[in-house]
Amino acid sequence: MIRLLVAAVALTGALAAALILTLIWLDASHHTGYRPERSELVAAARVVAVVAGLVIGFTAAVRTAELVRPPALALRALPVMATAGAVALWCLVLDEILYRQVIPLEPAAVDAASAVVPALLTAGSAAAAATVGFGIGLPFRWSPTRSTRSPAWYLLAVALAYAGLLVVPEFVRVGTEFATVRFLPAAAVDLPVGQPVPVDLPAGRSAIFRLWGRQLSTDECRVTGAVGDELPVTAPSVFFTDNGDGIVTVLLGTVEAPSSMSVVVVCQGPPGHSYQIGAAPTVDGLLGPLLHVPTWVLWVLGALPGLVLAGATAMARRRDRTAGQSSARQR
Repeated sequence: MIRLLVAAVALTGALAAALILTLIWLDASHHTGYRPERSELVAAARVVAVVAGLVIGFTAAVRTAELVRPPALALRALPVMATAGAVALWCLVLDEILYRQVIPLEPAAVDAASAVVPALLTAGSAAAAATVGFGIGLPFRWSPTRSTRSPAWYLLAVALAYAGLLVVPEFVRVGTEFATVRFLPAAAVDLPVGQPVPVDLPAGRSAIFRLWGRQLSTDECRVTGAVGDELPVTAPSVFFTDNGDGIVTVLLGTVEAPSSMSVVVVCQGPPGHSYQIGAAPTVDGLLGPLLHVPTWVLWVLGALPGLVLAGATAMARRRDRTAGQSSARQR
């Protein structure tokens, strides 16, 4: 039962990671200001399901103990195809959760009837891919061993952690830009370079914006209260823009005001830079809060799967050594 639960969690994590990678790929392969259509997201999920079907079919084939006749092979392939179809449907469920809860892209309402055909097409494609994978894997054999003893699992854990360090911040960047409802507020106050500007800040979080520029520093702007106390400008966890296809505006940093107060803002930058201050961007979904956490939090989240795998490998190897020592003493 525990192994089945671990397998289900691992499968869900792998599918979610694949969907996240497809989102990053869609963003990287299109123009600035691109927002994916619902049909593109479903097609990407179908590709993930097909790849999963190939892996499932191949894995089932290489675990077949011996070569059997074609009729028996057909019977063995049926549950593999059914499993691949079920995994494909679960992939579509995860896709719905991702783009309706985590990154709401405001798709048009989809009734159950119109969702049946894409679901059947995805499940059928995954089942067909599982059949192909099953056929490819038949000539190969897998010998069951205590693979948890292999140090290669540590290498896999390191690779997984390193990939997470790269993918999670990029996912947060892309996801928050896609889920932004309002970036630059209409009532933003202009901040001419080098000029002190009095601003009335409401309680809570306000944001300082700057026109496009990769070299960002929160030291560019200073926010001083009425009694001379300085309010820190905190950089976002990722490079965050309005995802515009023209002149791009970036979020330089945010300022937290404990209560409504009057401040003086001075921004120093090269000629031609333009700054504004106003309400912080509004981001729908579950990724919004991650925009305002320290960057190391995203790194920890990214490295977590690799750390879990390394810990599980260490525990399994220790358990194997203990069992081996007990068996040796009994002899």
